[in-house]
Amino acid sequence: MGVKNRRTSQFRRLGLKGSLIIVAGGFLWISTDFLVAKLFQRFHPQIQQRLFDVIGNPIEIGTYKGLVPFGLSIGQTKISQGNSNKTTGKISFLTVRFAPVSSLLNRRPVAIIQVKGAKVDFRLNQDGEYWTFPQREVNSNPKFDFKIKIINKAKISIQPSNLSLNAKGNLSIKLKEKSLSGKLKLDNSSQGS
Repeated sequence: MGVKNRRTSQFRRLGLKGSLIIVAGGFLWISTDFLVAKLFQRFHPQIQQRLFDVIGNPIEIGTYKGLVPFGLSIGQTKISQGNSNKTTGKISFLTVRFAPVSSLLNRRPVAIIQVKGAKVDFRLNQDGEYWTFPQREVNSNPKFDFKIKIINKAKISIQPSNLSLNAKGNLSIKLKEKSLSGKLKLDNSSQGS
């Protein structure tokens, strides 16, 4: 009988410890989410300006939607026409995650961006190009990489050819090297999927 009571007592202590760990973890998650939401709100204009400096088009970053493992979720984001770019875009929902292993292997920060509900309207600018990046000094390029995953099909419109495509796949952008690579599956949206 004494052995049974000791086991029951051990299970109760283990259950109590487990419950405390779960409650503490939940409190930590909620507190971190609150802190990140406040920081996101505070630095929102600076982030938009920095992105404008890099790509040359005004960006309206969506609202903070919450934490995910190693990152955060953001609501609808818009890319408007710039001074030298007429191309525009809209993303319904995106998740930005830090990739610790890729960052260590590449020796610079790597962000994984998952895109849902994207629409891009490519239009020629006055120079006959769809996109022109701002002129920057060679050493002023940001030293980080992006891996973009298009989760559901992105709708792409290319003007003046009236071409509509659906795209799904992965892209890798290395800003320092000014390189873009990846795999996209394209299909003509007027013919269906």
